[in-house]
Formats: sequence, structure tokens, C-alpha cells
Amino acid sequence: MSENIFNASDIFDVLTCDDARMEEYFKKADGITRERKGNIVNVRAIIEFSNYCKRNCAYCGINCNNKNV
Repeated sequence: MSENIFNASDIFDVLTCDDARMEEYFKKADGITRERKGNIVNVRAIIEFSNYCKRNCAYCGINCNNKNV
């Protein structure tokens, strides 16, 4: 697996590897995250005051086209 490019073989390896290999992937991912982002967790949330909305966002369950809300 190269540093920043994954191919189908790399993805197959991740999906089918044993627990020990998966632990290596987790450690590498954690190291990259800590190197680039530090030891910080960012939390984002939406505060909803009602279930009425005039927008039609495709990802949202309470958009204006959903008449079952």
C-alpha cells in the first residue's frame, strides 16, 4: 500500500485481513490522525427547534418534501 493511494487490492486486504493485521491498520490510522489533527475530538451537532423546514436537503429526514414528518 502506498502512502496516499489505495487500489482494489489494498481495499480487499483491509476487508479480509485477520485481527492482527487489522490492529496494524488501526495503529497506522491513529498515528496519521494524531500527526495531522493532534489529540482533539471535534463534535458537531444540529439543534432542532421544530420538525418544520422549508428547505429540501437530500440528506435530511425532515426536509420540506417529506410529508410524513
